[in-house]
Amino acid sequence: MEKAPIRFIKEVWHFKNKPILVVLDPQGKVVCPNALHMMWIWGSNAFPFTNLREESLWIEETWRLELLVNGIDPVILKWIDEEKYIFLYGGDDVEWVRKFTNTARATAQAAGIPLEMVYVGKSSKREKIRLAIEKITEEKLSYACQDLTMIWFFWTRLESMFFSKI
Repeated sequence: MEKAPIRFIKEVWHFKNKPILVVLDPQGKVVCPNALHMMWIWGSNAFPFTNLREESLWIEETWRLELLVNGIDPVILKWIDEEKYIFLYGGDDVEWVRKFTNTARATAQAAGIPLEMVYVGKSSKREKIRLAIEKITEEKLSYACQDLTMIWFFWTRLESMFFSKI
């Protein structure tokens, strides 16, 4: 590729290292400098992928757990419908997970709170997360999302929600 288009993409569209999705109208005018976050949050419902559409989606929607986990794990959506308290936690230190889940479970039982816990891994360290999921499941410490791709999607959507709102 020639240097001029690369410089244009970096300087005008602010491309650094993370992927972006610049949306152009039929005349070639930029209507959204980065629709990637909209795609991760709302999928095709975000069409026509403009800043105005993103604003209207946020007017219709609030930060809710349903928005974050929709399409990722139906078990969590069921618990939401059952009005249970849900702890989402992550990391790759299994000993910390043991302490956390045991303490949280004991506290919830003592208080009579219907609590569910969901291990959502970490946004990196795929192999360590896989091993942590095995231990958590084997020891029945809590519910754990088994699909590493869905864990990645959870963190990507969470980050997208953050960037979309700022």
